[in-house]
Order: sequence, then structure tokens, then C-alpha cells
Amino acid sequence: MSRFTARHVTFREACAFIAAHHRHHRPPQGMIVCLGLYEDGRLVGVGTLGRPVARRADDGATAEVTRCCVVPEARHAASALDARLRRLAQALGYDRTLTYTLESEGGASLRAAGARRLGKSAGGEWSRPSREREAAAVPEPKVRWCWDHPAPPLRVGCAAEVLRRVGRSGRKRILIVSTGAMTAEAEAGE
Repeated sequence: MSRFTARHVTFREACAFIAAHHRHHRPPQGMIVCLGLYEDGRLVGVGTLGRPVARRADDGATAEVTRCCVVPEARHAASALDARLRRLAQALGYDRTLTYTLESEGGASLRAAGARRLGKSAGGEWSRPSREREAAAVPEPKVRWCWDHPAPPLRVGCAAEVLRRVGRSGRKRILIVSTGAMTAEAEAGE
């Protein structure tokens, strides 16, 4: 049994934690969901799941762990948080989950969470002469990691099953089916 518990945190709480504890990144611009990791009731890590930053990876079936931030004294918290974010993406119906590390980072927590290394990205700046952008926090090449996971089958009668549907407009919809009298539908990834 894991010594960590995971709970939803608000985007504001996640951004404050990331701003205070992340080694080299600012908080993300947006997200699909934020997850907090607690040890003995104390917040020791925050992860954000969002749409892929790279536009060619944003195919509607791919999610990205945009931030994984843990306090240094919480051993194995990064792999626990990555594994939970991967399972959350799978439950939301995404076919794969991507994330990136710096070349200088080993990726042990990702390997422990079952990710496979895909290769390196070029790194660099997003800014071009035709469209100025804020300078990248760390412009060095990144290592791309991936979890492939088929969408889970719907189990009739199971509480809080989550499916992803793509409507005619192409916008993602999350359909939450529960065994109780409640059925809810919400927009995601907007």
C-alpha cells in the first residue's frame, strides 16, 4: 500500500506550489486537471495534466503531464505522482500520455512509473522574427517520454466511469456515468 494519497487541487493551489518548489519551470498556462500528492496530510507534490504543448502532438487522443513538482525530501513521490497522472489520463479516455525532462535529468521516476523514452526534442526558443515570444525558461534539448494506454472499457454498473467523446464540433466532452441517480456531462480541455 502506498504511503501517498492523491487528491484534486485547484489550479491556483497547483500554480502556487509549482512557483515555490519547481527547479526550473514556471507554472503552466492551463490544464485539464491538477493532482496533489499528500504524505501524512502534508502536500508534497503537484502534477498537472493538460493538452500537449507541441501542436503536432495535440491530436485529441494525447494528454501531457505538463508539470510534475515534488519536494526533495519526499522520496519516490515523483514516480507515484506520474503513475497517478497516467492512470487519470487513461480514465479520461486518452490513448497516450507524454511528458518531457531535461537532458540533464535522469528520468528514473518516469521509468519507475512505466514510461518509455521516445527520443530527444530539439529544444530552443519558441520565438521567431515573425512572432515574438517570451524567452524559454530552459531552452536546452528535452527528452520525450510516453505511456501508451488503450482507453478503458466501460463497465456497466461501475461508479464514476469516465469516457471521452468527440462531438461533431470536435470539442472533447467528458461523460461521467455513475450508478446513482446522477449523471453529469462537462466540457474539458477548453
